Amino acid sequence: MEVQNVLILGESSRRALIGALRILADDPRVRLHFGVTGLNFSKRALLSSYPEVGVFHLDFRSPELFVGSLLDLVSNIGPYIILPSDEYWLRIILANRQVLEERGIRMRCPEEAIYARVSDKGSFAALCQEHGLEVPQECDFPKSYSFPFVVKARRLEKSAGILEYPFLVENQKAFSLLQKKNIDISKHFCQQLIVGPSYYYCAFYDKGKLLFNFSQINLCQQPGGKSVIKARPASLPDGICNKIDSIFADLEWDGVIMFELKQDLSSGRYYAIECNPRLWGPSMLCIDNGLDIFSPLCFLPPKNLGNPDKIAGYLWTSGYIEGFFTGLKMKSRFQSFDEPPSLPRVRYKSVWWRKDTMVYAMAETLTVILKGLRSVFAGKP
Repeated sequence: MEVQNVLILGESSRRALIGALRILADDPRVRLHFGVTGLNFSKRALLSSYPEVGVFHLDFRSPELFVGSLLDLVSNIGPYIILPSDEYWLRIILANRQVLEERGIRMRCPEEAIYARVSDKGSFAALCQEHGLEVPQECDFPKSYSFPFVVKARRLEKSAGILEYPFLVENQKAFSLLQKKNIDISKHFCQQLIVGPSYYYCAFYDKGKLLFNFSQINLCQQPGGKSVIKARPASLPDGICNKIDSIFADLEWDGVIMFELKQDLSSGRYYAIECNPRLWGPSMLCIDNGLDIFSPLCFLPPKNLGNPDKIAGYLWTSGYIEGFFTGLKMKSRFQSFDEPPSLPRVRYKSVWWRKDTMVYAMAETLTVILKGLRSVFAGKP
């Protein structure tokens, strides 16, 4: 049996990657590796239950050094597969795909132009409208705060004056923070804020053919529309799912996606928000409900994880603490919604407070508390 070398970019979101460790570390079909700038206490804690995972240095100081370190790694471990995680570095990989593939480095992800069309916020909105999905109404940049809105960069650019993430403006404090960022308005656009719960449609496609899907409702997000901290499985209307599938069929998409929608509380209508065509934060929710999204990213059949005894929910406990401090800074609240009464009960599982990551859970919690306290006292006169 041929064993696949698989590389995790260890500087990416660890919530997006912990599922790879839990699914692939003991898989005889895979030899797992962790690429980082260096090993601090947090990373050592994360890997403490996985001594079989190889750790290698990658140079993230510039795109050129990063690609060079990927090429150098071949001489240590042989040809390998990269799991698509961090957005910025993933695009660097796609831009250098030919030279990487010539050395045996692969990644299950579409070509650069197709990837950008889905990931960039401006082209994504146009793509959704072409396939009959509603998007939030665009609006002019307000000169003063009068209604809640979201600001998005039209395309990813890691440069001054460009927002890295969508920025939610829901009060005067957030509007003042936006003004201080001095963004280049010509490279951004505004959309009206949809008030209602967020849904994720998660799917895997093989050259446009749907292999499997999974949907969830996000019951709590950090202030400012940041990370999801509580979620559970929930279905979406077939009509919405079919329209999403038609987008990726037309693109002949190969790989994984997480497509976010919001349901307007007043009308019940669904609006397309964005798409992460890579691994996402609460990806453990798929795993805990019996769906292996990681093996297909290694060009392998999914493992049979069995049918869970109970429907599992997702919980990121230190995300509440981090969100509390974010809310203090932005004078904003958690985006929290009640569970739909029609859904069956679930058993919520913490992403970190488990046997294999107990040490990491304590380390992350302490780090979040200390970082939050520093931010509070730094803002005092």
